[in-house]
Amino acid sequence: MRTYGIYMDGKKSGSVKTNDIHGYASKVCPQGYKVDGNKLIAGSISFGEAMAIGMKKVEEQERAEFGTYAAHQPNHEGFKQLGKLDDYAYQSLVHMQTAAHHLSWALTVLDHADVPADLQEEVQKFVRQTATISTELQDWLRDYTK
Repeated sequence: MRTYGIYMDGKKSGSVKTNDIHGYASKVCPQGYKVDGNKLIAGSISFGEAMAIGMKKVEEQERAEFGTYAAHQPNHEGFKQLGKLDDYAYQSLVHMQTAAHHLSWALTVLDHADVPADLQEEVQKFVRQTATISTELQDWLRDYTK
């Protein structure tokens, strides 16, 4: 097994241990990827491309009954395809990494907002604190993935 750092938008968002990085990446990076040494670098996609991929997946899968876990969990079908439906620690890590990615984008778009500097600094402080805690918790949680 080899450990690879996962990078999105130039920032490390987690890591994965695998013997087949290309098999793993092709499942979790539909927008493309590249491997550079021990780094898995996820490609960026536009919002429109992401929506098209998501809509295609929705059309391809059977609809789960409304109100069930499967009907509402983000990326449920992806976890199913990876054989991770019963690995809740892994699922939690993926959701935490997605949240970190969204927080990073929140800062990116905030740079273009007309808001007071002290408000922008407070948001940046919140995101940094959250990212630090998230990274520490993710490292701890990885010990419990199957």
